[in-house]
Amino acid sequence: MGALIAPVFMIHGAMPTNGAATAYRNAHCGYDGGVGFVLGKNAAEVSAMLAFCQGGLELLANHLYQTIQPDYKWLKLVDRHKKEHSLIDAYPREKIYDFYKTTSQWYSLFSLKIMSPENDSFDVDSYRDEYEKRVDKVADFWLFTAGKFHSDTVLFYSVNADMPSYDVCVWGERGKCSGDYIEWEIISNDNHKWFFAAGNKEVVNKEEEKNYQAIKKASLRSSYWAGRESITGKIPGISLIELSPPWAGGDGTVHKGAGRDANSESGSLISIGLQTEEGHQAFFLDHQVSKEITSRIQEIMQETYKSKCQVVV
Repeated sequence: MGALIAPVFMIHGAMPTNGAATAYRNAHCGYDGGVGFVLGKNAAEVSAMLAFCQGGLELLANHLYQTIQPDYKWLKLVDRHKKEHSLIDAYPREKIYDFYKTTSQWYSLFSLKIMSPENDSFDVDSYRDEYEKRVDKVADFWLFTAGKFHSDTVLFYSVNADMPSYDVCVWGERGKCSGDYIEWEIISNDNHKWFFAAGNKEVVNKEEEKNYQAIKKASLRSSYWAGRESITGKIPGISLIELSPPWAGGDGTVHKGAGRDANSESGSLISIGLQTEEGHQAFFLDHQVSKEITSRIQEIMQETYKSKCQVVV
């Protein structure tokens, strides 16, 4: 008799090929639906978890990430004059991991204030150090694995236009804030809002932030005696910053370009877009996906038996 010798194949579930802009959105807005009660309903809850979760941080857009255009500039501001600004021009490609380490700008991934709820100076430094170490490990992970699919990989992805997905995160501005938008300071947010948190922020010019706080303090003191809240005096220009909804087709989490533009160093990656009915989490259960996977396995096994299998007598 003899022995049958054959290679081993693996099927992997849905996975962003180069991370997803959705991870940034979730860090500012919290997770939607029932998932939010586990992973966090707002920025404060998500930061406490995601900032120190290695696997979660590895879902962030990496140095090869592209929008649906394609373009690496996936984080933008559209000001009140409808002018578009890239917020990561200073962080192209591998420098994107340096952006993730920044915690002081209004559009940073995380804020130290909610990463370190104890508000103790020692804890703040400790939290920052631990977080930066994790980002370094994320960079190592992606620099080692990104674009290195196995030579026989077949990738399926969703192209459903009815499942809008974030390919780019766009902050929209409404108001009268002046000065360099990079230097705006947050004066209020919905980081701790339990219901309907949307990552909204109010910002002022950095040079006017102290003046605003002084006016607010004096006004609140006088409003206490007046029996009503009001802010009087010359108030600096304030703007409301909001994240725009997603628009790109995909699976509701990862946009279709992530699969379409995926590539491998070997140059033999096959990507197939499907009009699926299931979203990101249940993608594998979609009947089209199951059918395609079954068909591919049959083709692979037929080729394998023809060229690689031996019967030893």
